[in-house]
Amino acid sequence: MKLSRIRTDLSPDDPLVQDADYRFDEFDRALLDEQIRASQEHLAAALLNGMVATYVRIDGASDPIAPGDCVCLTAALLAVPTVTKAYAQALLAAGVVFGLALRPAPPGSRALVALAGSVPASISGLAAQPNASRFVRCGASSRCERVAKFAANDFPLGAATNAGALTITLLPQVLP
Repeated sequence: MKLSRIRTDLSPDDPLVQDADYRFDEFDRALLDEQIRASQEHLAAALLNGMVATYVRIDGASDPIAPGDCVCLTAALLAVPTVTKAYAQALLAAGVVFGLALRPAPPGSRALVALAGSVPASISGLAAQPNASRFVRCGASSRCERVAKFAANDFPLGAATNAGALTITLLPQVLP
């Protein structure tokens, strides 16, 4: 079965060219079903589940991205912006966290990245802690870290529940 390009490279499929005598066959029907399923999966993953997410290209020089990694825009001047794992130098150049990776992605591929909304503890990596600090920043390892309060040069991600669920509310770097 032919896969829809909406699933494989996030671009529309070519239109079906037909004349008055064209008859749909089982392959046409299978492709239509595939297009519908792929579109529904993208909607569910990126919009309908309590968060807003997008697919973005990972820079070829980036380390591989894992679920829960913070990412930021690269400093490269490209026609299509790319992101990289949010280590200190990349974060300083970007000035803000772009989002939180939801799935693994190798360099050069597209990653699904949460931009806003609620992310479960299984993705944020934040452990359940009674009376835990609510504030969350992007740490030096590009992972979520709880802090008592944001300090100078922190890159805020949002706030977390005691159970470790993160509400992403991206803010720029806290300046001294």
